[in-house]
Amino acid sequence: MPNSDRTHLLKWKRSLRKKLLNCLVLIENEGYPSDNLAYELKKSKECFINWKDSGEFEKTSTSYPLPEPNDLNFPSIDD
Repeated sequence: MPNSDRTHLLKWKRSLRKKLLNCLVLIENEGYPSDNLAYELKKSKECFINWKDSGEFEKTSTSYPLPEPNDLNFPSIDD
């Protein structure tokens, strides 16, 4: 894996750690489920998914030939 990919993964790892620490702080300070906590949990899940998917995902593409159409007599728009 090239170094640029490793630094990108490190970014997601650090972001996840920061979001989870923010969750712990909100739990300790507020003591009840709040909108701020829900937001931080949502963002932490996003960081986790991006960290996980970026590390092992290899982009591939496949193309399939389409058969030639038999009937090309389309109705006119003016009709």
